[in-house]
Amino acid sequence: MTTYVDGSAVLERIVAGEGSDVAAEVWRRARTVASSAIAYPEARGLLARAHDQGELGDHDMHEAAGALERVFADLELVAVDADLAVTAGGLAEQHGLEALDALHLAAALSLDATRVVVATWSPSLAAAASECGLAIVPRQPARAAA
Repeated sequence: MTTYVDGSAVLERIVAGEGSDVAAEVWRRARTVASSAIAYPEARGLLARAHDQGELGDHDMHEAAGALERVFADLELVAVDADLAVTAGGLAEQHGLEALDALHLAAALSLDATRVVVATWSPSLAAAASECGLAIVPRQPARAAA
């Protein structure tokens, strides 16, 4: 099984929290863990926000940044090129996604794998990926009908 992870999943993997056990299990079960290069600045931004909001102290921030480097080095990366960007633009329009989620979805859909599971804590990415036929972890609450 190939698991595609976004920045939120990477963050859950490297910072102890509510989703840490799920994220660890995702990594353990995956044959391949893939992401886009955008997951790195996304995760660094999430770490910085947690630090700024007092959720991570200086030492924990330093440790998490080191863990991010190690996790990121082991990911199979999907390149963001013009074709992926155009695909992401269409997905953004079709599913009402913001740029990062659209790029992550386009990257996940581009993987050449029999089964792709998307690991994300983003409800909008999870919903769109599910609508595209991809499996999602962790299980997301159902969206209310419009």
